[in-house]
Amino acid sequence: MTKPYTFVNPSKKQIDDYYYAQWETPYRSTVIFCDWLKKYVQFNNGLNILDMGAGMGSNVYHMAKMFDGDNFSGLDLNEELINNGNEIIKEKKIRNASLIQGDWFDLPEKMVNAYDGIVHFQTLMLFEDYKSPLDYLIKLNPDWIAFTSLLYEGNIECISRIRDFESEEYREFNYSVFSLPILQQYFNDNGYKFTKSQPFEIDIDLPKPQEWKGMQTYTERLIDGSRIQLSGPVKMPWYFFIASKNDF
Repeated sequence: MTKPYTFVNPSKKQIDDYYYAQWETPYRSTVIFCDWLKKYVQFNNGLNILDMGAGMGSNVYHMAKMFDGDNFSGLDLNEELINNGNEIIKEKKIRNASLIQGDWFDLPEKMVNAYDGIVHFQTLMLFEDYKSPLDYLIKLNPDWIAFTSLLYEGNIECISRIRDFESEEYREFNYSVFSLPILQQYFNDNGYKFTKSQPFEIDIDLPKPQEWKGMQTYTERLIDGSRIQLSGPVKMPWYFFIASKNDF
């Protein structure tokens, strides 16, 4: 089973540009994803929600502020990120958010049946195979699972191997585009009969970095005025997705 452990120990640039930056200014994908989820999830009802691969917890913080009637936990393997995030949560006095250190592939039994919903942001795409990580989430038996990831509307998958020579330390990792209909069938076969999805069409321009040539998302305008998102040399077909045991 493949784990995206190349991201466990981020560089200082990643911590500054990705983890800390989102506390004050969350990504547009995070904001729009949370707005999209409200169409299908009855928030502010005392729900317990887990963010898998939470990093330093900025998305947990954003959701906890947005839905202050629910409880949010975030799990990540990196203990330093978790500790730093919990300190920020404490400073900001957010009472319905907390972060815990743990391994996606080795979760304690007490987490089974503990959550109404599970979210993960831009994480599934780091795996070579969607089945292994999603199997572990399904074992926790939430009512629903929702995420942002790279998806394709046909029965085709594409696994891109990124070799990053621009970072402070050379890294290799995956950018995987999974098949939307195959994912829908997978969830259907595992008791999650109801699914919804939507392409994420960003509504702002992200400038192309002039100095930094590494993996960082930017937008380009097409002739019809729409935007495509790219990171380094890769086109990023982002989607929102939710699978639920119950009808929406």
